[in-house]
Amino acid sequence: MRQVGLADRIRAYAQGGASSSGARAAAAPERQNVSLTFKLREFDTSADDGTPIYGRGWVVRDEHGQALSDHDELLDDCGALIFKVAVVTFRPAALRLSCFNPGNDVKLVKEPTNPVDANAIAVWDHSQRHHLGYVPATRTWRIRIGLDGNPNAHAYIWWDWHKSDGKRCGIKAVLLPHPTTFTAFPDWKAQ
Repeated sequence: MRQVGLADRIRAYAQGGASSSGARAAAAPERQNVSLTFKLREFDTSADDGTPIYGRGWVVRDEHGQALSDHDELLDDCGALIFKVAVVTFRPAALRLSCFNPGNDVKLVKEPTNPVDANAIAVWDHSQRHHLGYVPATRTWRIRIGLDGNPNAHAYIWWDWHKSDGKRCGIKAVLLPHPTTFTAFPDWKAQ
């Protein structure tokens, strides 16, 4: 596996949107030559229960064009941390809001007084008016390191899934080491 130090964090920049062929993220030129490309992607699949779902957002490709999994070591080493937002089904009104379309920025807010988990990190819209869910407990330690170690870290909605009736049923977010500009997806219309 290719390795880059955390100091080699990517400087991500993107020009997303439905017509974009992709965006690039590159490590600092004086460091190892790591180049990641964010590619727009849409596809149909099935949920764990067999329900047809539609997904849209970005995938990451390495310098050879190979798609990386959300938990690839290279992404982690570069400071690009992708996670599925937990407990979104408990907030169905927030789940429907346009502010949670892929490409929109979100706030990751630590909740040290959370009665269930003092390490909890909540996912809010940019204005902090709408609470979507939480960083999964299995990822909070790494997300916390990304937030604490980098004041420039910025989070975005990375991916969403919809059922055939148009209702959103899941969301992924990404924490990047530097602010990035994505064009947010429009609201999804049932097909």
